[in-house]
Amino acid sequence: MAQIYPKPETRQALEVFCMMAGEGEFFDLSTKPITREQFRIGKDADKIRKPERAAGYFITDRCIGCGTCVGICPQNCIRSTAIPYVTGEKHCLHCGNCYRECPAEAVVRE
Repeated sequence: MAQIYPKPETRQALEVFCMMAGEGEFFDLSTKPITREQFRIGKDADKIRKPERAAGYFITDRCIGCGTCVGICPQNCIRSTAIPYVTGEKHCLHCGNCYRECPAEAVVRE
């Protein structure tokens, strides 16, 4: 960009926004299963705040073990070794397929 905008005052047009502080999460969809990472910039950027429980979709005790959610999960992150089934939040895309398709309405969004 320095070749296109050689003077510092002309490069100001490139600054669309300036983020001073924030935190978030990103998904790397190029990996299988996906990779999910948290980030924080600004004050205390080296201290990622871990929530007590991740946000997303969870399977409750209303699970009947039918396997519908397992079959429609694009990341294959629902463990069906015991009832109720368990979502693998680390790789969950939060697509909501399990929530929409569960016949027992056992999936909740938190």
